[in-house]
This record gives sequence, structure tokens and C-alpha cells, in this order.
Amino acid sequence: MKKILVSTLIFCGICSAYSQNISLDKKDYDKMIQETDSIKKELVQASKTYQSSIIQKDDTIKLLRKEADEKKKDFDKQLQTKSDSIKRLHKELDGLKESKSKKKEFDKQLQTKSDSINLLKTQLSDEKQKGRRSANEERERGKSEALSSVVSTYKNSRFDNLIRSSSKESVQRDKQLVGDNPEIKTTLDDLYKYFNAKELLSKKYDESRVRDAQKQLEQVKQKSENIDKLKETLGNFQTFNEGMKETVKKIVDLDNRETVEGMSDEIRQKKFNKILAEISAYIFNYDFNFSDYPYLSDILLEIFKRKQPDADANISDLLQKL
Repeated sequence: MKKILVSTLIFCGICSAYSQNISLDKKDYDKMIQETDSIKKELVQASKTYQSSIIQKDDTIKLLRKEADEKKKDFDKQLQTKSDSIKRLHKELDGLKESKSKKKEFDKQLQTKSDSINLLKTQLSDEKQKGRRSANEERERGKSEALSSVVSTYKNSRFDNLIRSSSKESVQRDKQLVGDNPEIKTTLDDLYKYFNAKELLSKKYDESRVRDAQKQLEQVKQKSENIDKLKETLGNFQTFNEGMKETVKKIVDLDNRETVEGMSDEIRQKKFNKILAEISAYIFNYDFNFSDYPYLSDILLEIFKRKQPDADANISDLLQKL
């Protein structure tokens, strides 16, 4: 805009100079005309630039107004949301004020109930303590009665009767129950020695353990047919065990000499009868009692179990068990 005003003043000055000096020569005149045209062009260009600038500024103003309107709408929306939140909070606050008033009454009722509960707890605790004391007294009384009964049984029963009515486990249990009661300690120890020794007959023969058990039995002073019989049975254990080995070896030798697979039932039965003869010879020659030697009895029954359906069945592994 300033440039346009300056150009206009210059143009007016030129016109004034021209009117005052009409007598300028042709060359100067042409030069003046060129300058005038140049100034006109600059004026036109400046006007266009100004108009373009005005249009841009208008567009900018419109865009800013649009953005301002959108921000105002967004602000109004947020303001309404805040306003709604404030109203809701006021409502909740009113509700809390009402609840606070009710809470005081509720707290009062709660305290009353809490006091009642504490009182009941105290009464219940007292009753539990009484119950525990009573239960402990009953348990101790029952324990004492049971202990008296156990002691009486061991004191007043014959040793052989105690053997028939007891077991190694029951003796161990009663020893824990009565402790080192001097009245029956010896009886319990003797019973334990008996059952411990008898247990060896249900296991593979062990010379060292059998010898130790025999020494323990010699220490038993009780008069007992069972003790005497067990001493004899343990004393014969090695002999019976060796006899069983010989019997199994004879049957294994028979298996090596004779094979009846695929043969007639009659031939298979003959071989089985030979096996039975070896078993019978062992039983009668040693006067073997199955109940006296459980472990050896199981060996005999295993031989029979294998050989009855198949006379060729292998039993050599049984030698490792003897």
C-alpha cells in the first residue's frame, strides 16, 4: 500500500513538471512516457498483489473462524459434561449426607451386635476349655483303664495263651503303651523275642540270624511249650533247608534227563508222578510240617504250581531262594 502511494506521488510530480515545462524535447518526452508506463505496470502489479493478499487473509480469517466455532462447540460440549458431572456429584453428596446420618445409627447397632458376639465368644471359649479339660480327663481315665487292663492281661495270663492271642505288632504297640512298666516288661520282652525268632521261618534261611534268635530264646525264663517247639524248629531249619535244596536239584536233574513236551498225556503224567514222588519223599523223610516252615512250604507249593500244568516247567531259579 505504501509503495502504491509513493508511486502515485511520483506520477503526480511528473505530470506537474510536464505542465510546467512543455518545451521538453522529444527524447525526454519518450523517456517520461516509458517511466510512466513502468509506474503504471508497477501500480497494476501492486494492486493485484494487494488483492491476492486480501483474499488470502480472508480465507485465513474464515478458516480461523471455522476452527474457533469447532473449538467453541467442543468447549461447550465439555462444559456440559462437566456441568452434568457436578450435578451428579451434588446428588451423590446429598446421598452421602443422608447415608452418614444412617451410618451413625448403623454403627450404633453394629457395636451392640459386636459386643454381643464378643460376649458369646468369651462364653464359647470358656465352654471349649471346659470341654477340653473334660475330654483330657476322660482320655487320661480311659488310658489309665486301658493300661490297667493290658497290665492285668499280661500279668494274669499263661505265656502260651499270650502267644496265641498276640502278634509281633501287638506286642510292639503294648510296649509303647506301658513303657518300662516293671510288672510286665520281662513278659513283653520275651514275647517279642519269640515272635522275632518265629518270623525267621518265613524268610530265606540265614544262619547268623537264626543263631542270634536261638540265643535270645535261651534267655526266656517263661515255661512255654511254644518256646520249646520253636527252639526245636529253628534247630532243624538248616537241615530242612538243605533237604529242600537236594529235592529241587533232583527234580532239575530229572528235567535235564527227560522232556515230555509233545508226548502223550500218559507219559507226561508219569514224569509228573516222579516229581510228586520226590516231593513226597522229602515230606515223609523229614517229617515236614507245612505250618512250621512257611518259607519252605511256599517253595514246595511253587514247584507243584509250575509242574502240574507243565511237567517240563523250569524250577532251577528256586535254588537261588534256598
